[in-house]
Amino acid sequence: MRLRHGDTREAGFTLIEVLAALAILGASLFVLLDNHYRALQLHDGTRESVQWDRLLGFALGVAEADVQAGNLEGSGEFGERYPGCTYSFNANRVEEIEGVLLFLVNVTVSREGESESRDMLVYNLGGAAVSDAGGRGAR
Repeated sequence: MRLRHGDTREAGFTLIEVLAALAILGASLFVLLDNHYRALQLHDGTRESVQWDRLLGFALGVAEADVQAGNLEGSGEFGERYPGCTYSFNANRVEEIEGVLLFLVNVTVSREGESESRDMLVYNLGGAAVSDAGGRGAR
């Protein structure tokens, strides 16, 4: 007795079906890789923005403390964690109200040829004599 196999026309996929499946797979892969690339760009931009905010926040804090201590100018570095990153600040007296001095402080953070500045107002409550020299120097 001889076994009979089915019709050979129904045994597999046609070339058009295989090509259609490959086209769908290729288009899906293209969309996924494009979305992945955009997500990496967004992550990099967010990381860059957060790093600038951290550096500026630290420099603003140092500048405020120095103005409270009576130093109207200063500069420094951020240490080994941020090589090549520096900050500087200078304060200008705006006014005095009943013995309390108000200063406009400009803080600049620089790294790799880029720089960003912020201005803030700081009160000196008279705890320290104000001098134009000084600063903390390198950190």
